[in-house]
Amino acid sequence: GDSEVAATVSAWHGSATTPPLKIAQGKSGLATPYGAGQGYYKQGCYTAEHASFCHHARYVYRSSDVEGVLYDPNGRFHHLLLVKVQRGNFLRDAAHWQNKGDSRDSLLQRLGENFDSVEGGPHRPTAAGPGADDSKLYVVHQQGQCLPSFIVTYQQLSPPNL
Repeated sequence: GDSEVAATVSAWHGSATTPPLKIAQGKSGLATPYGAGQGYYKQGCYTAEHASFCHHARYVYRSSDVEGVLYDPNGRFHHLLLVKVQRGNFLRDAAHWQNKGDSRDSLLQRLGENFDSVEGGPHRPTAAGPGADDSKLYVVHQQGQCLPSFIVTYQQLSPPNL
């Protein structure tokens, strides 16, 4: 049927220009209005199975300080959130759209009624479909379905001179 066993997965979230610590210290997880706006899977909190998807300039939070307090689009420190996603009864997008005959729009209208979240993709950071840095996406639509676990801070290393 349309239902899936409730599942919790770990996933990555890039907070763009919002400090990850501000999100992590929030009381109820990643709020839906904070998410990607009217994205491909409607307004929600978008997370990715693979960190490389979130490392893209469109999503990763960058700073000049290791703590990530001051946003700097050219900063050397990159910050991503590792989150727990409560998927509940999730809609697996491609399987439903291709096999059930439902239109994408009709299924998305049933989010929150028949489905708690969407598992979509693979998508690339700037386009739908497989390719470089693609990832499965998990999109939740209710506050509290996406809870921060860790802030991961890293630097991109230059290749060694040979």
